[in-house]
This record gives sequence, C-alpha cells and structure tokens, in this order.
Amino acid sequence: MKKRPKNKNKTKLKGAEAYKSAPVVQVTTQLGVHRSSVYRWRKHAKALEANKKAGNKYYVRTSAHDALRVRYPVLEKQLLDYVAEIRKNRKLCVTTKCLILMMAKFDPAFVRARQYTALCSWTGRFLKRNHLVEVADSFVNSVNVTVEMDGILSFHKSFEPKYSGLFNMDQTAIFVDNPSKLTIDYRGTTNSDTIQGSSENTGRCSVFLCGSATGEKLPPFVVFAGVPGCRVADSVTAPTFRSPAVEHIVQAKAWCDHSIMKEWIEKI
Repeated sequence: MKKRPKNKNKTKLKGAEAYKSAPVVQVTTQLGVHRSSVYRWRKHAKALEANKKAGNKYYVRTSAHDALRVRYPVLEKQLLDYVAEIRKNRKLCVTTKCLILMMAKFDPAFVRARQYTALCSWTGRFLKRNHLVEVADSFVNSVNVTVEMDGILSFHKSFEPKYSGLFNMDQTAIFVDNPSKLTIDYRGTTNSDTIQGSSENTGRCSVFLCGSATGEKLPPFVVFAGVPGCRVADSVTAPTFRSPAVEHIVQAKAWCDHSIMKEWIEKI
C-alpha cells in the first residue's frame, strides 16, 4: 500500500509560525511531531510562506521531491511495475527479499557490486521514495521466495504461467504388516505382547502425493521396500497388481532417491 506523508504544508507552516512565540516542546505536543520536524519547518518557513496556495500538498515542490536521489530510474521503474503486477489481484505477497531477487534479474551488476545489508538499505529507501510500506499479509501460505522468484522467474518473462512449473510433494510411510495394539487374551493379562515396530514389521511402503501450485495433481507414487528382482519387486511389477492410475516401484528403504525420482518423472 502507498505510504502518505503525515503533515501537509499548512500544518508545517502553522508549526513554523508557532515556533516563533512558543517553546518547541509546546509546539511538538500540540502538533504531535518530533522536535526535529519543527526545526526543519522553521528552516523552510520562507518556502512554505511562498506556497500558501498549496497548503493541502505534502511537499512544496512535489516534482523535485519525487526526483530526489533517484540514481537508477530504470531499475526503479522495473521494480514498481513488478510490484503493481504482483499486487494487482491482492492475492500474492511481495517482500523485500522478493525485490532483492528481482534486482538480480533486472540489473545483475547492481546486485553483485553490493552486500546484502546494502541492498536491504537501498530497498528501504526505494520504498520510502515511492510511498510504499510493508503491511501484514493475510496470505500466510505463500510459496518459498527463493524457489518462486529465483528459480521460476528466471525461465518466464510473464507472471501468469510460472506457477504451473512449481510443485509441492508430501510423503507418508505405511507399514503393511503392522499389527494392532489390541488383542484378545485370558482375564488377568495386563499387557499386550504383540510385537510392534518397523524392524519386526518390514512390509512397508511410502506414498508420495504431488501437485502443482495451479491445482493440477500428479498420479500417486508408491515406493515399496525391496530391491529389483526380489519377491516384492515381482509382485509390484505384475500386471494383476498394477493400477493405471498409480505408479509403483521398489527401493531398498522405501524412499524416493534421485534415480527413483528421475524414473518417475520420465514415466509421467
């Protein structure tokens, strides 16, 4: 959202006039400002007096103030266009880290010549110059900034289709032979003696569910514990076991490593 200055020219002129006959503490209490603001208004009293007609303005020379200390106008315009594009639907969030990553895209030499703290300081001045301010965003489930801005935007020139290439994946372990914690026994037995744990119940698999940021869901991916050529692998690859809507594969620890993931991507 845009940040507006607090005091108009008529308020500044009123404070400068009041400072002539009243202590600065009284003026600051009356107007609710810091004493440094009163000192600054007193210094520019002549300019404020000459522009009484612009009393509802925030600056005596608005055009001169807007152009103040803008050393990289092209970069600033690109960042402003980016903020307007992302925030036009009021759904996606923009942070200072997003702006720094976009600086690296728009002007790599500008970012390489400065440390991270210097970039943060420049970003703060950029926000102040353009009347922008950070506010709490209700979109708490925003996508990771580094992956979204640095990874996705490097391949897309527009902002609309980038989410179709961004995926989120969750894994759930399922123990096939895991027995119940309850059993029927003779009266007087206090504890169940059924064996629990993954070491005793090795029949297990991992189910991976993956979907894109646009809502597209990929087929479920199930990885069983086993090695190629074993009994489990023969059962998994059997035509009677497989389902066309689900991808099955075996791995020694029922986990999705680099080779398994690559094979799954090639299949889908």
